[in-house]
Amino acid sequence: MDSAAREWVCDVATEFGFRRGWVKPLEIGADPWCFCRFEVLGITYEVHDYELSIVKQER
Repeated sequence: MDSAAREWVCDVATEFGFRRGWVKPLEIGADPWCFCRFEVLGITYEVHDYELSIVKQER
């Protein structure tokens, strides 16, 4: 993933209330509002069609 795509995922994550510095971009589709995946503090989140869900949570 290039730096522009990482920034785009971070932008989406901040719209959901996450701090930019805590976001670790993992995957991105053609439009991150349709699909992207990122990690924040050990929890993996996924955005599908403008909806946020938890995919994986480390203990």
